[in-house]
Amino acid sequence: MPKKSRNGCRGSAILINPSPQNRRLFILGLDGGTFDLIRPWVKEGRLPNLGRLLDSGSHAELTSTIPPMTPPGWTSFMTGMNPGKHGIFDFTEREPGRYEVKIVNATDRQARTIWSLMSQAGKRVASIGVPLTYPPEPVNGVMISGFDSPVLDRRIMQPPELFDELEKAVGGYPVSPDFARHAVRGDLKRAVEIICETMDQKARAVEYLFKREVWDCFMLVFGETDACIHYFWGHHDPSSPHRPPGADPGMDPIRTVYEKVDEILGRLLPLLPPDAGIMLVSDHGTGGAGRKMVYLNRWLEAEGFLSFRSGAGRGPFRAMQWRLLEEARSWARAVLPQSVVKRLRYRSGLGAKLESNQRFSGLNWKQTAVYSDETPHYPNVWINLKGREPQGIVNPGEDYEALRERVMQRLSEWRDPETRRPMIKRVFKREAVYHGPCLERAPDLLLQWNLDDDYSYLNGSSLMALGKNPVVPIRPHGLGRAKSMLNRSGSHRENGIFLIRGEGIRPGHRLSGAEITDVAPTLLYWLGLPVPADMDGRVLIESFEDAYRRDHPIVREDTSSRVPQDRAHLVYSEEETKKVEERLQSLGYIE
Repeated sequence: MPKKSRNGCRGSAILINPSPQNRRLFILGLDGGTFDLIRPWVKEGRLPNLGRLLDSGSHAELTSTIPPMTPPGWTSFMTGMNPGKHGIFDFTEREPGRYEVKIVNATDRQARTIWSLMSQAGKRVASIGVPLTYPPEPVNGVMISGFDSPVLDRRIMQPPELFDELEKAVGGYPVSPDFARHAVRGDLKRAVEIICETMDQKARAVEYLFKREVWDCFMLVFGETDACIHYFWGHHDPSSPHRPPGADPGMDPIRTVYEKVDEILGRLLPLLPPDAGIMLVSDHGTGGAGRKMVYLNRWLEAEGFLSFRSGAGRGPFRAMQWRLLEEARSWARAVLPQSVVKRLRYRSGLGAKLESNQRFSGLNWKQTAVYSDETPHYPNVWINLKGREPQGIVNPGEDYEALRERVMQRLSEWRDPETRRPMIKRVFKREAVYHGPCLERAPDLLLQWNLDDDYSYLNGSSLMALGKNPVVPIRPHGLGRAKSMLNRSGSHRENGIFLIRGEGIRPGHRLSGAEITDVAPTLLYWLGLPVPADMDGRVLIESFEDAYRRDHPIVREDTSSRVPQDRAHLVYSEEETKKVEERLQSLGYIE
């Protein structure tokens, strides 16, 4: 990934052609959306509305962030910047000077969004359901935060009175579907019904807002396309090792959710102005998860980089304690309403401390030079650095760099014990991927994991490992039946989706080389707005017809997209943290 901005800045003059200024743009975001699913179903005639957009617009596979996760992905989309500039790397971040983590929110973002830029230009905007937008920012229009919001009241909306307006007009706006307990119980039909009912209710709120006024830029994100991947890939893929025994071959919950997206798209498109542009975008792609659990800290221990405290996670008894705790969480989600689960979590005093303990509590810091955060999907590597970590043992400078090089070399040599194929595709120093003032928040080494026969490796906490082996095959019945594995059957991939249709766009054109930071500059250009010079992305100019490109030169603006340093920072209360964690746990993003 290049470190330099890809925008080819042309200066600070602001010269906007009059014709694009009255444009209208509708953006549909599909969290985890992938052409790997869309194209075959379009060919089968199951997604007619998406199929017409593919025929009439320019589209591309959209390279996500490293790693391809929801928080950095959507934040890079909305800022046009890499995580080293905007500061969002995952759902959690390390607490400075402590071996602990905290949940991030929109006030941790260090860059302005497209909605802020458009509002400043006088555009009327709506942002509905985009992750990492809580608390919602003041805009010239409306904003409803995404599924990671810690509350379900007026605080998720800007202006707050929109909450009551939607309650009265259409029965409210649901942030996310409460389907997990039905999935855990094995009631697949009801779980999928709830997902689709939630999507319909969101669509009713959007239809109301469409009819209320004409918007310059309106965006809606469906997170359900990602949630169903995590829970139901085993039902979608007959070859998945997570396929439940007796799965109905005629039922594909993922296809049902995509068909619902297409149906809603067919309802919304006629409500748009005839000359409105349309954009589809996702934060990352998706695919299946495999049957092997990786315990990265166990590998670091075997390589001599890390030491566990005596008895930490050792033996079947301690591991079984952690496993029983996870099964208890799954049981609670299965039999209790979501509101009750949240209250129990708040009163139990668990929260971020439990997450931190599960990641870090078993390590002997005096004998640990390198360690992993062991996040469930994309664990990365940290150096136990003096002056940064509270019990750091590695000197900054030459010792730090030499150790990183040694770890990178050993990771590149790591082989799957069963197939003898490399476990790791590439290892990056953080500065090779990110650049900007937030670089110090990033892990020291970033890992791109290989697939194992087209499936992702599973990742777990070493405290839950039954032994010292860093790669452990899981018996098939342990995948298809265990409640704690229910939301782990699908995972993320690097390539998401991008499509744009509208005036001046080349119909049916397929692009290459598109990155998620390119979307913000491209939509600003199509709307006739200047592109801030400090955006890392470029305008996807090859999407546009030659005559349009000639008549509408790209305009750059030498103004900073950084947020003011004195902006108030929101720290979640313990109760708010519990609520966010419950949603993230339901999708397998944290343990």
